[in-house]
Amino acid sequence: MGRLKVLSVLDTARTQYYHFKAIIIAGMGLFTDAYDLFSITPVMILLGRIYYAKEDGSEPGKLPLTMTSAVVGVSLLGTVVGQLIFGWLGDHMGRKKVYAVSLLLMVFGSMASGFSICHTKRCVLSSLCFFRFWLGVGIGGDYPLSATIMSEFANKRTRGSFIAAVFSMQGFGILVSSAVTMIATSTFNDGPSPPSDFRPHVGADLAWRSILMFGAVPALMTYYWRMKMPETARYTALVERNIPQAVRDMEMLLDISLNNIQWETPPHPPSHGLFSREFLRRNGRDLAGCAASWFLVDIVFYSTTLFQSKIYQSEDPGSYSACKEALRVARLQAIMAACSTIPGYWATVFLIDRIGRVKIQMMGFLVMAISLFAIGVPYYAYWHDPAINGWFYILYGLTFFFSNFGPNTTTFIVPAELFPARFRSTCHGVAGAFGKVGAIIGSVGFLWASQSDKKHSNGNSNGIGMKYSLVLLGGVCVLGFISTCLLTPPETNGRSLEDNENEEELEEKKMIRIEAAVIEAGRAEAGAVTDATARAVRAEAGVVTEAFAGAVRVEAGAVTMATAGAVERADGLLVLSPETGAVTEAFAGAVRAKVGVVTEAFAGAVRADETFQIEAGAVTEFAKLLRSRPVWASSRTPTISSITPVMILIGRIYYPHEKGLKPGSIPLAMKSFMVGIPLLGTVFEQLICGWLGDRMGRKKVYALSLLLMVSSSIASGFSICRTRNCVLSSLCFFRFWLGVGIGGDYPLSATIMSEFANKRTRGSFIAAVFSMQGFGILASSAVTMIVTTVFGHGASRPVDYRPPGEADWKWGLILMFGAVPALMTYYWRMMMPETARYTSLVELNIPQAVRDMEMLLDISLNNIQWEAPPHPPSHGLFSKEFLRRNVRDLFGCAASWLLVDIVFYSSTLFQSKIYGLTIGDPESYTAFREAFLVSKLQAIMAACSTIPGYWATVFLIDRIRRAKIQMMGFFFMSTCLFAIGVNYTYWNDDRMNTWFFILYGLTLFFSNFRPNTTTFIVPAKLFPARFRSTCHGVAGAIGKVEYVFWVSS
Repeated sequence: MGRLKVLSVLDTARTQYYHFKAIIIAGMGLFTDAYDLFSITPVMILLGRIYYAKEDGSEPGKLPLTMTSAVVGVSLLGTVVGQLIFGWLGDHMGRKKVYAVSLLLMVFGSMASGFSICHTKRCVLSSLCFFRFWLGVGIGGDYPLSATIMSEFANKRTRGSFIAAVFSMQGFGILVSSAVTMIATSTFNDGPSPPSDFRPHVGADLAWRSILMFGAVPALMTYYWRMKMPETARYTALVERNIPQAVRDMEMLLDISLNNIQWETPPHPPSHGLFSREFLRRNGRDLAGCAASWFLVDIVFYSTTLFQSKIYQSEDPGSYSACKEALRVARLQAIMAACSTIPGYWATVFLIDRIGRVKIQMMGFLVMAISLFAIGVPYYAYWHDPAINGWFYILYGLTFFFSNFGPNTTTFIVPAELFPARFRSTCHGVAGAFGKVGAIIGSVGFLWASQSDKKHSNGNSNGIGMKYSLVLLGGVCVLGFISTCLLTPPETNGRSLEDNENEEELEEKKMIRIEAAVIEAGRAEAGAVTDATARAVRAEAGVVTEAFAGAVRVEAGAVTMATAGAVERADGLLVLSPETGAVTEAFAGAVRAKVGVVTEAFAGAVRADETFQIEAGAVTEFAKLLRSRPVWASSRTPTISSITPVMILIGRIYYPHEKGLKPGSIPLAMKSFMVGIPLLGTVFEQLICGWLGDRMGRKKVYALSLLLMVSSSIASGFSICRTRNCVLSSLCFFRFWLGVGIGGDYPLSATIMSEFANKRTRGSFIAAVFSMQGFGILASSAVTMIVTTVFGHGASRPVDYRPPGEADWKWGLILMFGAVPALMTYYWRMMMPETARYTSLVELNIPQAVRDMEMLLDISLNNIQWEAPPHPPSHGLFSKEFLRRNVRDLFGCAASWLLVDIVFYSSTLFQSKIYGLTIGDPESYTAFREAFLVSKLQAIMAACSTIPGYWATVFLIDRIRRAKIQMMGFFFMSTCLFAIGVNYTYWNDDRMNTWFFILYGLTLFFSNFRPNTTTFIVPAKLFPARFRSTCHGVAGAIGKVEYVFWVSS
């Protein structure tokens, strides 16, 4: 059964007027949804003033928590019911037949909510909750139907943008609800501010009714077009199996002629039913991933949106009349919608078909988590210090921007693309229903949890306070990030919806193609050629015959190649004939080079009959590789080493002598904690990202580790509380997440570079990546010296050691600059392809590996036939068989890394202490001057020993064995440290002082021209592709965890 031609035409159809018309028709339901759900926030203020005011008018009334929970929760409960019912009806009755019904329910619910015409408090609120439940049912029905209809009308190239454009109408719904609220409250304003009597006028009662009833207008405007729109061609063809009707509908809508489309036999529908065992086997994991992500993002999104006025911590409500207070809340909602919510939606519209759904979702969860932590940890400080109040709005706006340019939009899109047509609407409804359950838990739970933890308010129970509630929401975002990583559905970007229907056929074709390739292996007599793929490759002298799955024999030159292993082969094989200069490539294509020129194969091994030296051609190829994707030079930021001078500044600022007679210093316990916490984060993420790199692919998680480093570097500088405990707690918190990002970069950078390089120069390339650490140390020292010089003040020997107030944020600049170099390479990390070794050996996708190589190395591989991918090993990670094969190598890598990190980080992070009296008495300098001197010494050591050590490794590691280099390095390091330590009296004799620097410099030189670099390189080469990143992460984590304990002790 082939793919239906009528649907193939739909997949490739150009964007036309009807697509935009469909966006408006489908989007108006989402517009009404947002209007009705988010207009309730200011309406609840009016209801509290009207029906819960004091009889004497002495205090403004306020809706009790139980009633607020009921008004908010009942409409969301209706949404859950509507998504399940209408999602199921959409698959059984058709999208069109029930689409108009959901719209009518929304119109009816909006109008009836405003006509809650009783005058007693109990009657008004009961009828309001009843009608808002039915409003929620209509809104819930619109979710799966709008998403499914738009996905089935769209072509595969722009489908994501079209569905995102439908969903973006929510942003305009929020904006219009705020505008209508501001107009209504201004029109029916019920008195001056502040009022002398808080009993509301009649105008307040008319205002909330008008606001709710206006929600029916935009929905009613599109009712006619919903009635006139046809059924989607995909539902008609695949579920109703009516091909002629699908053709007629497409001709009418898209204004194209399909006369050349023959009537086709509709495909046989799958035999399995919804939620059957076969359905769960095929779609259960995808449905769980969609539902989990939607559940978690709605907890955060609805909590922070529905109760914006509470988060903003507005002034005393007693200062305003009822309408004036509602107007203020609506104005804040409008500003946030215009500045962050709507831009977030439309960033998704423009970028989702370029970046992909999964990356946007992971990035959104991550930035939301960081923003909410940055808001929550110093929450109360924002309102006590007007100077930093603006940062709250910026961070809160970023939360909304990245929720919509992130999971809030992708969770709406992906379920409409993942499932077969006969289950699509139902599965979208199920995932959305889980999301709205999360919205109920989040909004109602947040309302109660955010109550003050110090006193009762209106008789309500104590909560945990706004600060911890926001931190808790940040933790939910972290869970969303993890769930996206672990339960990630396959990327649907550019994928046809019909791929969901033809799963069995595609698997069958793949197996037939592989089997045929293996059977057609050919054999040749001496001098004769039998080509299994009917083609030969001829070089200038001699004939090299290439068989896809068989044997190749050449009488002159005797090159015998067999897939069974007659010739040693790596992931690809490159045979170089120096006599003629011809290069025959069995996996990665034909490349020609002159004698003496080193030719690089992306995923291959080089064989030649003579030894080649590195000449101009090799340098050219290396430059070409870096130029094509400069991100491979690791963007390790200068964030770890910069903490040494920063701790000096923090000690002077937050631990000063009471009278300023002595310079302050951070206590040893806090210093150990500040150094150890990012390394602990490094341990955590080396394990997680190493594992994810093998499970999801190197590329998918590579950019995220960089984004985490950027976000955390910036957030570390924004530890803007004023109290010591708050500053140090928030700094340590963000540096933990900085360590998490750095830890993820270790296994991914090493593995990616090892898989991109050829075997002859692979060691040099990985060492060159690692050598960027040296430039990071140098850059951190330079930035620190610039900042401390520009902002330095005071005499060289100050009378008062208490630094001025403006000195506080200078150390933040040093830490924040660490984000700059990483941010500069973010684009290239997003654009880089997956490594060919991972694609071919783990994903078993040979054609994609070939395409990636063609793009990367700018060569044509059209002459390469498709190969049968190798069978993956049957044993799993840390199984008995794995341990038998790899445990000795893993143990050796981990032990070496453990020992060298103890020495390297101890001697690097505490250089100022090792230098002893070189800097002189700290009392002789201001805070800036002392930090400047330490940075200068760090820069001298980096330039004279650290960086030369790295680059000595780059040039020599492929000529000297790794084991020899590592052994020699440990030997010289121990010799130098013994010479320094035994006679640590260099400072008593100026003539001996220089010897200390020479020996200490040699220690750093040999640590980098030896074990510090080799421990990074070797794990990236020793293990199979499917375990490589994980094993590198395990070895690196053991190295870092031991140093954490060393620092603590």
